[in-house]
Amino acid sequence: MKSKKAIYARYSSHNQDDGTSIEVQLDHCRRAAGEACREYIDRAVTGTTMSREAFDRLLTDCEAGLIDTLYIYKWDRFGRSARAHAVAADLEDMGVTVISATEGRDPLGRGIQLVVAEDFCRKLSERVTEAKRRRFAEGRWNGGTPLFGYRVEGKRLAPDRGDQADVVVFIFETYLNDNIGFRQIARQLNARGIKPRRAKHWTGGSIRTMLSNSTYAGRPAYNGKVSPKKKHRSRFYQRGEGRQERDDEALQIIPDRIFDAVQAKMKGRKSMRPTGHNRTRKFSRLITCGVCGATFIRRYRAGGEEHASWSCGTRVRIDKELCSNDHSVSEERLMALIDATVRRVIRDGEAIVEEAVAEARKLVGANRGELRRIRDQIAAIDADLSRLAQRLTDPDLSEPATKRLLSKQVAEKSEERERLEARQAELADDANDNADRLADAVRQAVAEMKQSLARVASDSELNQFVRDFVGEIVVEADGSIRPKEVPVPGDQIAEAICTRGILAAAFWNRIREAS
Repeated sequence: MKSKKAIYARYSSHNQDDGTSIEVQLDHCRRAAGEACREYIDRAVTGTTMSREAFDRLLTDCEAGLIDTLYIYKWDRFGRSARAHAVAADLEDMGVTVISATEGRDPLGRGIQLVVAEDFCRKLSERVTEAKRRRFAEGRWNGGTPLFGYRVEGKRLAPDRGDQADVVVFIFETYLNDNIGFRQIARQLNARGIKPRRAKHWTGGSIRTMLSNSTYAGRPAYNGKVSPKKKHRSRFYQRGEGRQERDDEALQIIPDRIFDAVQAKMKGRKSMRPTGHNRTRKFSRLITCGVCGATFIRRYRAGGEEHASWSCGTRVRIDKELCSNDHSVSEERLMALIDATVRRVIRDGEAIVEEAVAEARKLVGANRGELRRIRDQIAAIDADLSRLAQRLTDPDLSEPATKRLLSKQVAEKSEERERLEARQAELADDANDNADRLADAVRQAVAEMKQSLARVASDSELNQFVRDFVGEIVVEADGSIRPKEVPVPGDQIAEAICTRGILAAAFWNRIREAS
């Protein structure tokens, strides 16, 4: 049986060498655990957010009953916010023991450490933000990769008057004077072999970001606070609370009249978009290319929206030569396939329950090793009790202290034997109990699938239904589709484990049977 102990390690910076590197954390936790453990590692991820790739997998496995003890190096590795304390408490409610290899497992100490860590992060963030704002006001560069068309001289940003500046001028003048859009400009740059500074290829989004950046007109800007919904947008042009601007003619590459004309043209084109242009579409961010991994993009054929299809984003947005997957998925056919298969899963609900229960009953085989070990322990205890009983009934034994010690040992051995017998009985019934719970959970999930399908009335509701019960879809170069990732039960079945994942697996099994 695999160990149900796990280790979580995290650090925030690739350059971190202050004694809390991943290797140091793992070494302390391994010694505390005393045996091989599952390991979950987030590298160069801040602790101020609870959304981390390895951490999310850890929580999923804890919910699935695959982990009963979790070791971390220090509490601030678990997270640098008071929310981390609530997450640790939730894990303990699930039966997972959370232990810090260096700071113990006391809940009060944990809460204090995490609140202190959160306060430290808040104050550090305020100091860093104020320092950046001060450097910006003084005209100094705040660090990082400079904008395309610029270089860093000393501690200041300066135009690169060579080829890159010429490319910047070409982008602005082409957009202003030619009747083409962002993607067409990106394709021209890629065809000429011109590389952006931080990516492999130009995209329509990178061209739009450049055209919107007032730094090129000698008007750099810095944002103090940006709306959480718009954090992904460039800090150089996003207008957020605390935004600072300054005039710096030394940075100007594009004349004011050209920059302002480009902004007006962009605004005018945006106002010409049809009503509902930005609304959520069916299958938005749910279809992925099986060759390059890019998200599929919705396109229209002759006949309008009812004839929409989905194609590889790399081929559509960048260059057809960069991905060999030229297959397009008809939205109408995909909708019909999902609807028919989901309804078949609902009809086959009891058959799916039986399949899941059959898997659960395999738990008996997984428990055999532990049952054998418990029987051996009980036999050893019986031998010890027999030996102790012989000594207690020995007529030559007259020391009262020795008799009391032997009696205490008999009581302890008898108590341990009762505990092992209880565990033996629990294991014997475990498979049946888990099978019953799993059957009820799968039936409930089938009912939820049926109710959710009946409630779908918009594209966003359809997308949520697909995420919940089907999962993300991968389209291969031959036109076949497969699941991107389907949750399946681990090496043990726990209460209500992966029930929606079981339905997703049933969905894709029926897709394969039909093909």
